[in-house]
Order: sequence, then structure tokens, then C-alpha cells
Amino acid sequence: MSNDKFNEDKIDGSNEEYANKNEHTGVRTLILSIATALFAVTLFDVIYGFKNIINPGISKVYNILGTNIEPNMVTLVVFDWRGYDTLGEALILVTAVVVVLLIFGRGIIENNGDLEEDE
Repeated sequence: MSNDKFNEDKIDGSNEEYANKNEHTGVRTLILSIATALFAVTLFDVIYGFKNIINPGISKVYNILGTNIEPNMVTLVVFDWRGYDTLGEALILVTAVVVVLLIFGRGIIENNGDLEEDE
């Protein structure tokens, strides 16, 4: 009998907690729906209006003035992309450091999160 009463109390208590959790679910769903709709509208606007964003003027500048900067057009384009190359190299180095810390840093902390004590 006592076991059945415990189960009934547990079920009743969990139903109240479930009802309290559902009070905020409607508001969260509404906010999430509005944010998703706003993101979708913005995304489609950017995708379909992308032709207006692209300015062909820089291509004209490269074709007119590019040969004065560098006689070879391929070298000019490669020289202009050097910043992205440096950014990629820095990203590779940061990723390597993070991976090394994840692999070798695991011995410092035990599985339960407490620091190991060396004796």
C-alpha cells in the first residue's frame, strides 16, 4: 500500500511540474517561430537581391589599373588574396593548438571533474 501511495504522489507531483513547464512552452514556441520566420525572410531577400549587391566596378579597376601594378594578371589576383591565405594558416595553427590541448590536457582532470593530485 505504501508503495502505491508513493507512486500516486510521484505521478501527481510530476504532472504539476509538467504543467508548469508547459506554461512557458507556448511563449518559447511563439518567439522561436517569429525568429525563424524573420531569418527566412531575410535569407530569401539576400539570395534574390544578391545581384544588386555585387558591384562590377572593382573588376573594371583591376582590368584598367591592374597591369600598372603587376604586369601579369594572375600574379595580381594571387597577390591580392594573400590576406585570406594568411587567415587560413592562422586558423590551421589555432586548430592544431586546440587539438593538442584536448588530447594531452585530458590527463590533468579526472572523469568526474576533480583535479588529480600527484604524490
